[in-house]
Amino acid sequence: RFYNRVSAFQEDDSPTGGEQTAEKILAGSGLITISADHYGFGATADKHQAYGIGIPNAQSSVDALLAAKKLLPTLGFKWDDKILFNVGYSQGGQTTLAVVRVITEQHPELQITHTVAGGGTYDLCETYRQFIKNDYSDHPATIVAVILAFNEYFHLNIPHANIFKEPLLSHIEDWFYSKKYSVGQLDHLIGYIPVSDYLTEEMRDLSSPTAQQFMAAFQQDDLCTGWTPRKKENITLVHNKSDLTVPVANAEHFYAFAHDEQGLSNLKMEVKDWGSQFGQSAHETGGIWFALDCINKISSTLSILPWVDVFSLDIF
Repeated sequence: RFYNRVSAFQEDDSPTGGEQTAEKILAGSGLITISADHYGFGATADKHQAYGIGIPNAQSSVDALLAAKKLLPTLGFKWDDKILFNVGYSQGGQTTLAVVRVITEQHPELQITHTVAGGGTYDLCETYRQFIKNDYSDHPATIVAVILAFNEYFHLNIPHANIFKEPLLSHIEDWFYSKKYSVGQLDHLIGYIPVSDYLTEEMRDLSSPTAQQFMAAFQQDDLCTGWTPRKKENITLVHNKSDLTVPVANAEHFYAFAHDEQGLSNLKMEVKDWGSQFGQSAHETGGIWFALDCINKISSTLSILPWVDVFSLDIF
């Protein structure tokens, strides 16, 4: 099974850095869990992370799978080509669907049993439009991290002063490039303030040359266009309607692309308004229901343990 990790900002947040909580929970299903570092951690720790860029992070996951496929039999494990789950939430949700694309286009011999993608940015252009329109995000650090990554890896070469306002501008190096802070710490450092308080006017004017450069880069990594998923892919999208970090339009747009345009009959969209619960943001709350759904689907598919389908319970 692939587990594509959620956002990581500190080195300790990566699998090779020691953070393996979700992997240990999912391992309870009895499946071997393969979880790769995002680009910018582990072997590429000397690089700035490719935050929110789906394809390079998906390539890391697929490379880890291919390596595991060779390694595990030498350790006494039996490799079963018929069982391969592909799951992830938030940045991991984006990576999860990008994994489907990488396998479809580069490794057609690999077959995924079930993909469960939650709370991911599959349509970055629409996500950015909504950030600007709503002038707010529950996790402002994610906006900044996406902009920094696309500016670097798509070679836009736009000066930070054209993108960010003070006091954020003077702290980019320490806060984001140092990898010293978690996403929660970065959110607090930036402040839960309007987007207009930390992005320049030219970044908020979608018709400006600067914003247009970013939108063109976002479009290049769009998962809602430009490829043809295999018709028999079994995919479930999980999203919280109340999400103020990754708008639900991401799930809706991928569903329209893959189901309506491409005809994927095994594509399901489990979208519900869970609000903000357990003292978490709506985005984090969606992650809780996503985790339960993953365990439910894996367990029921393998007939190893019955789990309650939380999406059918009105009390939630």
